Amino acid sequence: MMNGTRRSLAIAGLMMVSVVSVQAASKPDAAVSTIDNRGAAGFVVAAGKGDLVTIKALLAAKADVNARAEGGMTALMAASQHGHEEVVQVLLGARANVSMVADDGATALTLAAQNGRQTVVPLLVVARADINTITGKGYTALMLAAQDGYLPVVTSLLAARADIHARKQDGFTALMLAAQEGHGPVVQALLAAGAHANVQLANGATALMLAAQMGHREVVRILLAARADVNTRAGNGVTALMLASRYRHQEVVRLLTQAGAR
Repeated sequence: MMNGTRRSLAIAGLMMVSVVSVQAASKPDAAVSTIDNRGAAGFVVAAGKGDLVTIKALLAAKADVNARAEGGMTALMAASQHGHEEVVQVLLGARANVSMVADDGATALTLAAQNGRQTVVPLLVVARADINTITGKGYTALMLAAQDGYLPVVTSLLAARADIHARKQDGFTALMLAAQEGHGPVVQALLAAGAHANVQLANGATALMLAAQMGHREVVRILLAARADVNTRAGNGVTALMLASRYRHQEVVRLLTQAGAR
């Protein structure tokens, strides 16, 4: 009995939501998203913790599934970020808006991709999340997954036809981000999907240069196999070989020299 009482009190503590939502529904001019901030925060926290029982109880009490907490975060975003697949499914079933954007430009999809949530990303894609939405810092979901080396997520996004050639404001592509961080399998997947091996930043730098500078031998090998131009020069005249030599990456120097670098 005590457990049931505590659960009821917990739900009541979260549930300024239902009262305000019902009041809003009774007033045609009231905004649908009108909600007590504490209630919205509780709903989002429960989603982030994967508390399926509480989420179902709040939805049954007519909580606004798209209520926003601090920073514009929604329950769907929180559940997606933390990889709570069942909660995501319940929220989507309750018609959570998959296209909502937080104050920093993040969406449920970009948060799932950034955190490598490989079971959640396909759910959001099927729910018609904008595959190429851009965060406030200029990243797409594909870029975020590529940068952190989440191959299964990258594969899902590529299958959904994510824009492989999209660029951040600074010119970086998903391929460049993966190359710079040394994620060989991701680089391989992006190249196989049609990423351009010789695309350049405004300063002339290429994915090969970025990988060479960081000493990522396997990525350099993959890019060379994809016919990356070994002698391209950046705007300041620097080549991949020069960068590898400067930072004393001898194995990379050997690979570049064997490939005809001069």
